[in-house]
Amino acid sequence: GGGGGGGGGHHSGRTSQSNNHGDRGSQNARVITLASDKDVAPLANSEKRWKRRVPKEGGEDADQDVYRNVRGILNKVTPEKFDTLLAQLKALPINTHDRLENSIQIIFEKALDERNFSPIYASLCSQLLTLKVPHRPKKKKKKK
Repeated sequence: GGGGGGGGGHHSGRTSQSNNHGDRGSQNARVITLASDKDVAPLANSEKRWKRRVPKEGGEDADQDVYRNVRGILNKVTPEKFDTLLAQLKALPINTHDRLENSIQIIFEKALDERNFSPIYASLCSQLLTLKVPHRPKKKKKKK
């Protein structure tokens, strides 16, 4: 077979097309020259450039960093990786009641989104519930 092309029934038209493929490169050749490393100026740092946030100990930044790591671990969930990912989750600084509660909420939402893995997410939640965290201080009711 000669290949595609809309030529109407001449056999010679197909043969000449297939013979031209070898010549096509030399007829339409383009030469691309690349700058050498010496020709390229280094990038200038601007004040508005993106910088990775370094979370401070404690505070909201550290909380968000924990939640970002929880989501990153959940994105890798498969039945085969359960033990490894559980160890990674337990290694995170989930050391406050709020962090534990919010981490479980993130896992719960992921389970709703990915129902095929919901048994795995349920197991992760039940394992996280074994973590020991200080109780949240109870809010004092104002006396009138």
